[in-house]
Amino acid sequence: MVVVAVDTRYVTLSLENHYKGILEADRNPSGLDYLEKIIQLPYRLPPVDKQAAMHKFIGAQLGKSEDTLAAHAEELKGEVKAEKSKQKSQRRGQKRRQRRGVGT
Repeated sequence: MVVVAVDTRYVTLSLENHYKGILEADRNPSGLDYLEKIIQLPYRLPPVDKQAAMHKFIGAQLGKSEDTLAAHAEELKGEVKAEKSKQKSQRRGQKRRQRRGVGT
């Protein structure tokens, strides 16, 4: 028994590129057909939720729970949004002053 972990999208494209004229994506046989002949019992994993995985990893490194990290992330998003709003308001004020000739 052999376990092979591959991303079928990349392997399929590589096979179709290597065997141009023989394997084509839009007709039979395709690179996927070829790959399915090699791998007898495929086991597909669902895609990883990148944000949840990152929260879990960082939490494990810091010894904190995912909920604590998620709450902190939301808090930081709010702070960033407030800072952007403040900067935007300051730019508007500078433009108004420049139009009036004040502060130049």
